[in-house]
Amino acid sequence: MPPLVIGCCGWNYKDWRGPFYPLDAEAADQLSLYAQAFGVVEVDSTFYGPPAAATVRQWRDRTPDGFRFALKVPQSITHEKRLVGAEGEIDEFLAVTSELGAKRGPLLLQFPRFSRSDFENGAEFLRVLGAFLAGVDRSVRIAVEIRNRAWFDDAFLDVLRDHGAAAALTDQLGSAPAPKTASRLVTSDFSYIRLLGDRHKIEAITKTWGETVIDRTPELRNWAAFLVDAMQALPDVGIWVFTNNHLSGHAPAAARRLAAILDVGA
Repeated sequence: MPPLVIGCCGWNYKDWRGPFYPLDAEAADQLSLYAQAFGVVEVDSTFYGPPAAATVRQWRDRTPDGFRFALKVPQSITHEKRLVGAEGEIDEFLAVTSELGAKRGPLLLQFPRFSRSDFENGAEFLRVLGAFLAGVDRSVRIAVEIRNRAWFDDAFLDVLRDHGAAAALTDQLGSAPAPKTASRLVTSDFSYIRLLGDRHKIEAITKTWGETVIDRTPELRNWAAFLVDAMQALPDVGIWVFTNNHLSGHAPAAARRLAAILDVGA
């Protein structure tokens, strides 16, 4: 993989026909068309349950060599069981997604914002998280996204570092990290960044995703400064960046804008 790869959260959007896909593109052709423009994609559908093996094989066969899929771990693991007693579920997920072979990229543990009825505090969550990560083979790359801002601290980063997992950095945790913080925030041999935007704010403007409706150039420049510093400070770390439709209105445009700022191919 290149040191930096940029892609989108998902690929199957009817509103992308015209501005990104040909107007007559069939849904079944969208992944192949997407893979002509980007080398990575984050799969959202796996959050709702493990995909069928036949579906995974279709993903594999419709993309070129070198393409990678980042996969959300099912919500049954992150939201329902909250990692406890989820060994069977994660084993099933790893087994079916192994059909991707070398095209399987990082797995994303995307957690909700927890309350005290879920975990008494961040320390309790970290004990559970550490035990879960210890049960997954370290050859499996895992990124961890938490939405309790107060829990994103050195203790959280240390647990990830101990298990070779990455902290998922998102704009929902705040503004872009300051340059010169990469060495602290990068906890694995890869870094995982999600630029998600504000769903409520943008849906007050539009609920279609075919054009940019909010100029995010200033924010993208801030993220680019962090990425440049990370690549310089940690040249052996691979960086995965994904843009969501809710960031500016059209994820492919945002991904290409970031790539242009960085002067790299998407």
